[in-house]
Amino acid sequence: MGSEPPGQATGRGRAGFSLLEALVSLSLFAFVLVTILMVYDFTQQTYVRGEAKADLQQNVRVALDQIVRDVRLAGYDPSNAINAQTIKQPFQPVSGTTLSASELRLIADVNQDGTSDCVAYRLNSGQILRRQANWTSGDCTWTATESAVADNITALTFTYYPATGNTATTDPAQARRVKVRITGTNTTYNTTFTAETEAALRQ
Repeated sequence: MGSEPPGQATGRGRAGFSLLEALVSLSLFAFVLVTILMVYDFTQQTYVRGEAKADLQQNVRVALDQIVRDVRLAGYDPSNAINAQTIKQPFQPVSGTTLSASELRLIADVNQDGTSDCVAYRLNSGQILRRQANWTSGDCTWTATESAVADNITALTFTYYPATGNTATTDPAQARRVKVRITGTNTTYNTTFTAETEAALRQ
């Protein structure tokens, strides 16, 4: 008497989980899984945002470097085409007689092939566009195909200065330096980057 029948386990010794224990375990597992997924998603978003910001900065800097490179060659005129003109000026007006803050036009032998070129930069529909064509005389007017230098650009400005001093000028005859300012924006990640630099003519 007082003993359990052979082969029958006591209630205390039964293996397995009760329904409540199973629900608690499942809830804990779900909580841990959701936490891991949230951390992964946050890390992924941070990485993608960082990549987008780096790409935007690189995009702006590449465009800035190319413009500065052309500016530093402005006035380099082995063909002597500029000096043959009545107005000897490497920076050219877009229209009228004053330089433009939104479009840069310059004359230089940018290919260094002995022929003067007319080069222009402007902003259009979020792109910095560049044009280049051989130049011999007159204003920089042509029908050369434009090529995109950078995308996702929201602002492009040019400020001109004489060889010395910090007073801006729009007179092509006096302009010997230009400050270039570019702002790019990634609307997907609400990221904005602005860079500017100043370049002087080679001559």
